[in-house]
Amino acid sequence: MNEQTDKYLDTLSKKVIKNTAVESPSFNFTASVMSQIDALEDSKVTTYQPLISKKAWAVISLSVVALVIYTIFGTQTESAGWLTSLHVDMLPTYDIKNPLADFHFSKTAAYACVLLVFMLLIQVSVLKKYMDKRFEN
Repeated sequence: MNEQTDKYLDTLSKKVIKNTAVESPSFNFTASVMSQIDALEDSKVTTYQPLISKKAWAVISLSVVALVIYTIFGTQTESAGWLTSLHVDMLPTYDIKNPLADFHFSKTAAYACVLLVFMLLIQVSVLKKYMDKRFEN
């Protein structure tokens, strides 16, 4: 009985295949698929946006400059004020010696530090260009 059902299914499938027409893709099928792929590549998911915008960097740098200028020129000497009412002068004073008082920084070490900072800045700019090129492609 299994053989009869197999023969029946085989003849039925042959008839169905003979009656159906062979379908072929449209003329511009490849072009339409490639245009859809190009649209997927230009998605906004892969676009690079910096974490801190240029406006934010400008505000940060202006704030730092203003703070430095205020620190240098804007500070004024003030009296102890309310500390005198606490009688802080009665507390014992401790003479703490600065451990770095005898430390002398040679010119060679200063030049080495300046050169290190200079080379670090160059390296950061080169690496930034490399990463920008990498994210463009």
